[in-house]
Parts: sequence; C-alpha cells; structure tokens
Amino acid sequence: MYYDTKNKKQNIMKTIAQQLNIKEFPFRIKDKNNNILYYENSDGFWYKSEFENGNILYRENSDGFWVKRKYDDNCNRLYYENSRGYWVKSEYENGNEVYYENSDGFWSKREYEGNKEVYYEDSDGTISDNRKPTMTKKEAEEKFNIKTKKMRTIAEQLNIKEFPFEIKDKNGYTLYFECSYGYWEKEERDKNGFTTYCEDSNGYWFRCERDENGNVIYSENSDGLIIDNRVTTMTKEEAEAKFNIKIK
Repeated sequence: MYYDTKNKKQNIMKTIAQQLNIKEFPFRIKDKNNNILYYENSDGFWYKSEFENGNILYRENSDGFWVKRKYDDNCNRLYYENSRGYWVKSEYENGNEVYYENSDGFWSKREYEGNKEVYYEDSDGTISDNRKPTMTKKEAEEKFNIKTKKMRTIAEQLNIKEFPFEIKDKNGYTLYFECSYGYWEKEERDKNGFTTYCEDSNGYWFRCERDENGNVIYSENSDGLIIDNRVTTMTKEEAEAKFNIKIK
C-alpha cells in the first residue's frame, strides 16, 4: 500500500493476478518440479514460496506473515523462524534428531543405538533411559586409570571445528588450549603474568602462591604434593605456649 500525495488517496499495490489481468482462480505459478511458487485466490489472498531440493526455504503471504527454514544436505530441518518471533533449531546425527530447542525455552536431547532411541531428556524434567548398563564414573577411573570428564569441552560448547583451539588474554598469554582429540589445558595468572593455577583434561591440577618478586612460596597439586615455604608468624603468647618458654 502507498499514499498518492497528488490525488490525496491511498492506493493498493496490485497482486500478480491483477497485474496479469487473471480472471480464473485459484491462480498458481509453478516451477519445473511442480512446486507452487505463487498462489492467489479470488479474494486477493496470496502467498509466495522459495524452494531448494523440494524443501520450502521461505514463504510469505499477503497478511504479512512469513516463515524461513534451513535444511542440511539430507533434507533434515535445522532451523525454522517466523515473523512472530518463534524459532526452532535442531541437530542431527546419522539422520536422527539428537537435539531440539525452541524460542519458548523448551529443549530435548536424544541418544540412539542404530535408529533406535535409547535415551530421551527434556527441559520439563522428563527422562527416559533405555541405554545398556555402563560402568560408573568411579569404576571407569579405576579400570582405565583415568579421570573422566564431567562436561563438554569449550570447543564442543562453541562447536569449534579447527584445531588446535586457543583462547588468549589481552597480554597474549594462553588461558585455554584444546586439541582435536579433546585434550585441554587451562591456566590462571596473576596481574604480573605468573601462573597461579593450571588444570588439564586428565584431571591433573596445580596451584601456587607467589611473593611480591614472583617466587613460589606455596604449591599444591592433584598428586597430593605440597610445598610450603611461606613465612609464618605467631604472637608472643602463641610462641610461649607452643615451645613452653617465657619470652621477656
């Protein structure tokens, strides 16, 4: 619709059927694959669509409503969005939907053995677990002498595909490192750039304290090794009690 300032009246844009002076309805325009690219009825209602591999990527109608979709190479719908702000996204493995999420905050995840769903969980708290019994975390650690990881790596959370993956601070120091097979390391540093804590995906960690010159005065690691060179002080009363002496 537009406003004609000369004739002081509103004009309505003509539909495609009106532009072509079509008199028989419904009016359709199709592509070579018989997909309907444009539809219009006698009331002036219309919609138009865009296709890829037989899937509707975009559709819009005369009421102003539209939808967008995205598909993978196997025609699985990865994303849906409409003009009302509602959206849906999905992830697939071997043709099976393993994750679903929408703009209402609902999500679900699934696991499969072959094409059989063996695990389901969603944001409403529903859990259905038909997976084969597995070892507990403690049993796996003892059997394989490893520390099992508790959560997805940062690269997995960010869907990183290129490795090695590094995160650095403003001074160029590496805060996080990860390689393609999931091994990672992370570090924390003080204001002078000295390492005060480090940890890796095997479960090893190390922390330390430093003096004003950067010298390590206390260290501790996950193997139980503690080195304490901190200077300790005590009051006169504490010293007398500890060593059973009298201090003048």
